[in-house]
Amino acid sequence: MGAASETSDAGETPESERADGPPVRLALVHARARAGDTAAPDDPEAAPPTPREDVFPPLGVTTLAGALLARGGYEVRIVDDGLQPLEEVEDAMAWAEVVAISASSPDARRARELGEMSRRRFGRLTLIGGPHATSCPGYFLESGAADLCVLGPGEETLPAVVERRDDRREWARLPGVCFLEDGRRVETAPRHPTGPLDEAPAPAYHLLDVPAYFARMATPGLPLQTSRGCPHGCVFCDPAMTPAAFRALSPARAVDLVEQLVVDHDPPHLYLADDLFTVDRERALAFCRELVARGLAVKWSCEGRADTMDLELLRWMRRAGCVQVRYGLESGAPDARLTGKQDVSAEAVTAGALLTREVGIECVFVVLYGFPHETVAMHRVAEDLVAEARPDRLLVDLLVPLPGTAVYEEVEASLTDDVTETEYDAWGRRPTWDHPTLGHDQLQRERARLLEIHGRATGTARHRWLRRWERLRARLRHPVLLLDGLDILRRRALQGRRLAKRRAAGGRTPPRVQLPLPNVRT
Repeated sequence: MGAASETSDAGETPESERADGPPVRLALVHARARAGDTAAPDDPEAAPPTPREDVFPPLGVTTLAGALLARGGYEVRIVDDGLQPLEEVEDAMAWAEVVAISASSPDARRARELGEMSRRRFGRLTLIGGPHATSCPGYFLESGAADLCVLGPGEETLPAVVERRDDRREWARLPGVCFLEDGRRVETAPRHPTGPLDEAPAPAYHLLDVPAYFARMATPGLPLQTSRGCPHGCVFCDPAMTPAAFRALSPARAVDLVEQLVVDHDPPHLYLADDLFTVDRERALAFCRELVARGLAVKWSCEGRADTMDLELLRWMRRAGCVQVRYGLESGAPDARLTGKQDVSAEAVTAGALLTREVGIECVFVVLYGFPHETVAMHRVAEDLVAEARPDRLLVDLLVPLPGTAVYEEVEASLTDDVTETEYDAWGRRPTWDHPTLGHDQLQRERARLLEIHGRATGTARHRWLRRWERLRARLRHPVLLLDGLDILRRRALQGRRLAKRRAAGGRTPPRVQLPLPNVRT
């Protein structure tokens, strides 16, 4: 999501010039695929029931809600199509003047259904945004599911569109939108977020039913984004949603958000939704030191690159509460042709995995099989790497090319199925394109083989003892790790007592950290 801007784009009206009036009633709907609830039991491709961990608090619409409320002039409701019954979605649409729907590619078909319902049944101005609307706006516009699609980040674009709903001719002057005019698609230039990310309003977590999410999640927690962008340009990422330009909250502002979440919701876990948390090593260190300095002791997880980790960074991450790092190896073979990542070596990845385990952070490898240039020989490299690095967990998926990504453009002529019309839970279980050298069944066998090799490397009593020895050896070499562990226990106890006092006083008190809401302009 993009940040608020201090300057106005051409053709847009600053907040101070908007006419006063009653607040606009706007429903933000997070669409979720409902395959597990509706598939016929005798359908061989029917999806299983939605796993508990799939019901995850939606950060996108929560961020949009925060931007709208900070701007003023809006009454906002968030509706999660995966958590709340359909009746509540319908009630929100009936209440709203404007319905804005957010969806990724896995949820695109459901978003289209909801958009059609909003327009045809309730007659609402309906806007759809998110990754799939950005890459394939025609999917929603030409089916009649949307009046307009928001392209890319929506914090600035959404209110600009809504404030011009009575004169849609003005939409063509706004950047970052696509709509139909006399049956012809009009797509404007991309919007480029400007201004410091610190000036973006905080996400409106208070509009979520947080206890309901915690009750449905396998590992209860809340998402938080402290930076946006990743410079590595992997071929399976959509550059419109994951830009190369890295923009980040200052460490102090990021920890302000963490502290407010702890006070307001006491989450057992925070999922840092940064595209790559460790892009800026010094900022990551400063964030961790600020968490420790404020006496916070919340557990959190993030994305990283194993080949860029070092003991100092990992030690501070662990001391600050990090309990898991997910390393995206993608193919598992150090070949930049496949993913766009540069200077990746198996030796550096193995060393980074060992350091992660030594400091007491769970090390997770994420591997994708099925890139266009991939070969069985590369899979053997991946197997050797996994056996040597011994990550605590291994996640292996088959590549599903998504619209908007470089790999989709490369294999578009070989597509055999439209992923948006395929039940999300069936992704990877049936082919969506013809691989030039590896059949789908062979890829499934290769995936199972890699998981089996990981199980043999990590699932034995010998491995468990080796892992304990690695941690003991690290503490003997670096006694500060033992002191860090004691400090973690101390801060957890202090934080628990502070929160218990607040509850005993009759509930959570207003947060100690009052986050300012900046003046936001489109």
